[in-house]
Amino acid sequence: MQITDLVKVSDSVPDIGQAWYEKLQMTQKNVGMWFFVLGGVLHHIKEGEYWRGRAESWAGFCASEGLTYGDAQEKIRLYQEYVVRLRLPEETLETLASRDKTALSKAAPHITEENKWEWVDKLTHLARQDIVIEVRQAGGKPSASQTLIDKAVIAYRILNTEEKMEFHSRIGSQG
Repeated sequence: MQITDLVKVSDSVPDIGQAWYEKLQMTQKNVGMWFFVLGGVLHHIKEGEYWRGRAESWAGFCASEGLTYGDAQEKIRLYQEYVVRLRLPEETLETLASRDKTALSKAAPHITEENKWEWVDKLTHLARQDIVIEVRQAGGKPSASQTLIDKAVIAYRILNTEEKMEFHSRIGSQG
């Protein structure tokens, strides 16, 4: 199939803007899922040492395939965490697939069988910077005052525009 065929939306759809938006969402989901698939393929190649005879080392094999060693290892790690260890269902993986990979990576060590759905909710709905705050809190590093500040920042970010304006007017009247 040609790329030009994939980058098409019918002109006869009722809402062309919505059709392009849906195409974007589907593409992001598919690209993200291939991230997990690539991690799985790399995992098996590395574990089975199927790279031998194609390169002098695993790092050399990665480079010959256009991947940095670190990028390959990250893909493998995310595959191992979310697909193998947590055994997340396909629908959940599809949702997480379009999320920021750095956020997925930072959160992974804090996810257990007991809290995985709480983390899936966070990873699905929070922005990357808010996930970093959640990870920091999960790691037990922040002070009590930092925790309160982090919670306030997260709460502020989810306000709609009208609520933010109200917040600013109240803060402004306090000073």
